[in-house]
Amino acid sequence: MAAKRRYISLTPLIDVVFILLLFFMLSSGFTQWRQMDITAASESYNADKIQTQHTLILNAADEYEFEHRHYPVTKLMPIKQKLTKSSPGIFVVAVAEGVTTQQLIDFIDQLKTIGVVNVSLAGLAL
Repeated sequence: MAAKRRYISLTPLIDVVFILLLFFMLSSGFTQWRQMDITAASESYNADKIQTQHTLILNAADEYEFEHRHYPVTKLMPIKQKLTKSSPGIFVVAVAEGVTTQQLIDFIDQLKTIGVVNVSLAGLAL
């Protein structure tokens, strides 16, 4: 008696491969991880070097307050002009209620890109 040859159906195998593909596509993140240098506060900084202090209040509506005027977070020209006109000093970033951590990190990252070196974080803005 001759042995019958059985054929293996590839349809279930293809289904399993597509399910695995969907699982890995949906479970993986496509965000880019970047490193941001944040130095811890210490009592050893030289207070004589920091002569001016500029306060920036970040709001949840993607805007910030600088020198009693409101600007969108994408418009950093007033801060850049302050950097070129005088000794930069320190920029204190205060956050209003409702601001997410991601908004704060993005704002600090934008400040670093325009040349702000001394950034300090404050508590909730009044």
